Amino acid sequence: MDRMILDRFKIPVVAIFATALVACGGGGGDDGVVDSSADRPDSIEISVDTSISLANDSLPGFDGRERPLGAVETTTGEQSVFVADELWLATDDTEELDSLLQRWNGEVIQSIDMRAAGIDLPAQHLIRVDTTLIDSSALVPDINQLNGAGGGAFRVSSDQGLRLLSAGVTEKLADRPVGLNWVGVGQSLESGFTTEAPTGNALRADFPYTPNAAQWPTHNLDDNQSIGVVKAWEALARAGKLSNKVRIAVVDQGFYVNEDLATDFMAVSLIPFQDAIGSENLFNCGGGNPCPWHGTLVASAAMAIPDNSYGAAGPAGPVAQPILIHATGDMFMSIQALVSARAREARIVNMSYGIPVPWPLVFSLAPFEAATFAARQSGMLLFAAAGNSNSNVDVNETAFGVSVGFEETWHTPCENAGVICVGGVAVNSMAKAAGSSYGAEQVDIFAPYRLWLGPDPDNPNNTARAKQGTSFSSPFVAGVAALIWSADPGLSANEVEDILLSTAHPSSEDKVNRVVNAAGAVQAALGNVAPNLDVRAPVADQRLEVNLAYRFAADVDDFEDGRNCCDISWSSNVDGDLGTGRVINPSFSTLGVRTLRVSTEDSEGARGDVQRVFEVVNSPPTASITAPAAGATVFRSTLTTLKGSANDINESGGLLACGLLRWTSNVASDVGLLGVGCEISVSFTTLGSRTLTLEATDPQGGSDQASVVINVAETPVNLPPVVRITQPGNRQVVGISELLTLTATAEDPESDPINSITWRVQVNGGAQVTIGQGAALDWRPSDSIDFSNE
Repeated sequence: MDRMILDRFKIPVVAIFATALVACGGGGGDDGVVDSSADRPDSIEISVDTSISLANDSLPGFDGRERPLGAVETTTGEQSVFVADELWLATDDTEELDSLLQRWNGEVIQSIDMRAAGIDLPAQHLIRVDTTLIDSSALVPDINQLNGAGGGAFRVSSDQGLRLLSAGVTEKLADRPVGLNWVGVGQSLESGFTTEAPTGNALRADFPYTPNAAQWPTHNLDDNQSIGVVKAWEALARAGKLSNKVRIAVVDQGFYVNEDLATDFMAVSLIPFQDAIGSENLFNCGGGNPCPWHGTLVASAAMAIPDNSYGAAGPAGPVAQPILIHATGDMFMSIQALVSARAREARIVNMSYGIPVPWPLVFSLAPFEAATFAARQSGMLLFAAAGNSNSNVDVNETAFGVSVGFEETWHTPCENAGVICVGGVAVNSMAKAAGSSYGAEQVDIFAPYRLWLGPDPDNPNNTARAKQGTSFSSPFVAGVAALIWSADPGLSANEVEDILLSTAHPSSEDKVNRVVNAAGAVQAALGNVAPNLDVRAPVADQRLEVNLAYRFAADVDDFEDGRNCCDISWSSNVDGDLGTGRVINPSFSTLGVRTLRVSTEDSEGARGDVQRVFEVVNSPPTASITAPAAGATVFRSTLTTLKGSANDINESGGLLACGLLRWTSNVASDVGLLGVGCEISVSFTTLGSRTLTLEATDPQGGSDQASVVINVAETPVNLPPVVRITQPGNRQVVGISELLTLTATAEDPESDPINSITWRVQVNGGAQVTIGQGAALDWRPSDSIDFSNE
């Protein structure tokens, strides 16, 4: 139904009521609220809510000016952030660009010539617009026109943001290539989402690259291997364990430092006259393949930093403190490397190299095997690659797969005492990778054989490269061991190894005994993980107005039980229980600082608790006098109406109760004549100027005053009549075609007869229009007012 608002005033001689219109289909007022037609049950509702909390209010500007941020939230609290004064235009047409700049008083902040960069797209222009020029009143109908009618309630964090959304929709309706500048909010490892290199090779034809490691078959829980590296990170983040750093030594050659390596790395060279960083591998890898930066790739497999938009994501990336040991891999230098790692307090050592030693010469390995055993006994975990020769490291086999019954070759360090030997499984499979060596006795665990790894000096572009070999399977498992230690730094090496092996997935493949399970291992080390509670509103130290309802919102997620796992309880140290649920709408009737307590509990009794301090405050009322007008002349011994009010956001209806308004005068003879109320009548007994003051005091003690100066003069022979409107009520809402009964009273101070009562209407400050005469009158607003342009 179309509506109008009637505002009633009492004035002498003629009765006039003014109207403020709400346009058909919804109107946009100072409060920034835009609503769709009230008679459509599936309507969209969009409102401004300045209590929406953003992690950042602005972004650094390109020209020194901060770039304000806005946000849109759904009723479930899902938040999308955008720059609140920027539009993005894609065009090579300078006229189209100039036209948009003129429409919104815009300026180009940055432009990108895409074709000059070799990308077949129009130029991209980022434009700062003047949001004060934008009318948001048509936003909802424009959205419906763009997308079709639909339902939903959405909140926008600022009026500026609301106006920018309206400009974006307006441009889109005109089929212009304009977008909003949405801001990707950084994802923590708690979110179960990461961003790695923007491009990469496919692991296999059916596994194309994605920058989100949570979707990699080597890292997620959903594919066949169900390793769950990202889930393990999530659990550690929620448990607050990612700060437990673990030192991992990589004994190798060809190290180069890039953005995927933690900055607190240590590096040592055991090769004379060569630097630990920047020196290429002296040797080729298996099959004679060159691998100048082998150590860089091994470090990437173990501990490439996740969620940094660069390279890859190694299991230990969030917790590793790298120790890079540049060594030739000979047995003596390998012993030196173990000593060096131990001296630097490494808890894990990875050796992605191997030497097949014929059985007659196995005795010569005794010093090295004694060293690996001693290193293991000292509390370090040692990992080594099984090799890529598709051979059984336990015994030799003929070309027909028949065992010769004894072991002709010892594979060191894989088979050394104290070493965990790692084989490789095929992409998204529990079966052995074709090239991986194996062995029921000596190959302890398997991990992905083909992985996404990061850049090196020969391949410096930020691209994830698919590489394969047990050289990368081994550090992958070493990285998982680091996650276990991060979950519980007090575990012994034996306990970490036991968790690593006991939680591994079994395989039906006869050449694969077990496959690493990162999520299961971390969960075993952590025990039950407490639910993660994220309180979105109120923010810390927020000031809330007394008696107003506020939206408190929180999200909860549990590692074991998932989302929507748990009830959320709200209370304060002053008010007690405030309610339960993800969203509550409390109000507070007393002032002061309180501590909000938000708590939740999962199915196994682990609790999540958040405390937040906020303050309940009171805004004083705003008093105003509507009659008599400033400078008015009234007459002695004649009734004069004093009329006033006080707006107060903390009171019902936004108005202070009339009983809290007190009238005073600066003239002593007026004392006792004035009183309390929104409207009182008084007769002044003395002549002259006086100041009338209306004091409004709210229940919390906040007060305000308004004053007018009037003059009391001698009463003339004939006084004008006094008229009052009795119907309609002040600010009554009626339909534009609704039949109204207008009634008024008029009295003459000398009791002279009233000749006539004339009714007039005035719309939005326009000219007065006469609509009839008489003390009672039937009238429809549409009879006198043209609503077609409203």
